[in-house]
Amino acid sequence: MMVTWAERTKPYEAALIKDLNQIVRIPSVLDPKTMTEQTPYGSDMVRALAKMEELARRDGLRYGRVNNQVTWIEYGPADAPETVGILTHIDVVPAGEGWIRDPFKPEVLNGLYFGRGAHDMKADLMSSYYALKYLQDNHFPVTRKIRLIIGTDEENGWRDMPQYFAEEGQPTMAFSPDGAFPVVNAEKGFQTIRVRFPSDSTGGL
Repeated sequence: MMVTWAERTKPYEAALIKDLNQIVRIPSVLDPKTMTEQTPYGSDMVRALAKMEELARRDGLRYGRVNNQVTWIEYGPADAPETVGILTHIDVVPAGEGWIRDPFKPEVLNGLYFGRGAHDMKADLMSSYYALKYLQDNHFPVTRKIRLIIGTDEENGWRDMPQYFAEEGQPTMAFSPDGAFPVVNAEKGFQTIRVRFPSDSTGGL
């Protein structure tokens, strides 16, 4: 009988949730109060990147960091001419009001996972990381590098990615798991419009 991917990866579920909890507990929100040259978007953002690097080190995956703004973790031949990029981010928007529980103390309630940033996009980030871990654990043969790219400024302007591309180059091909299965083919659009009216009004309506 053929063993499905779901069955093969089931043993990883508990470990994935445990590691996801560690990431969700870090309030990786843009924090002007702790922004410095060494912590460009705040100290917790760098702490979150360091935690992902700690997991990579534990699991024997290659990793690196660009300007304390982007961490990459990869599997596959280091000298491969082509790279598959998995574009993710570890920053979240502020928790806001209305939580009945601490948003940075994740819980599983009635089969649902609750925690700030879990849906956007720490759960997708951790699932992608565990996909790399599965390939590593099973010595899965690949001809391209598969690189998980973890940004820290997706929620505020993508100021991190130009610096990453300048230092590491762009992947040959890439996708982002920041969406719904199987594909999101459109998202909200943003447009900035400046309107000018000629006027000689001296006030009033």
